Amino acid sequence: MPASVSMKPILDTFPLEQLDSTGETTVTVRQATTGDVRKIGDLFGKQTQIFNTEEEGQIKIEKDWNFDTLKCYRAFLTITDCNIVDEATQLPVFKFVERSGLSRPVSETAFNAAWDALHYDVTEEIYERVLDMNPMWRAAGE
Repeated sequence: MPASVSMKPILDTFPLEQLDSTGETTVTVRQATTGDVRKIGDLFGKQTQIFNTEEEGQIKIEKDWNFDTLKCYRAFLTITDCNIVDEATQLPVFKFVERSGLSRPVSETAFNAAWDALHYDVTEEIYERVLDMNPMWRAAGE
């Protein structure tokens, strides 16, 4: 009999304890799919490396990405819920919609705007939860 696999996403909800010691503030992250990993790989598609030795002659490395952009994109692809609210408006910082039976950010643009507006320590804690759910990224040097 052939093997069967579940096509349902694997999710987990984590408290953001550095942000909120009560544990009431949470982020829900799903395990990345192969499609997600391929999309992330596209970030690395444009690279130029030129090595011309003879006692350390020309070495040129160009990359068209940065690590914080990578972290934000990984978070965008895998976060399915987060209940952080804006202190001034009491509205959710991140907005989600259901697509194909799975909650996803409304848009990459809206997600990036919310992510960029948060303090760095908050996004770092959220990203740590993304890595907890997707340890292969931690193993890859994050």
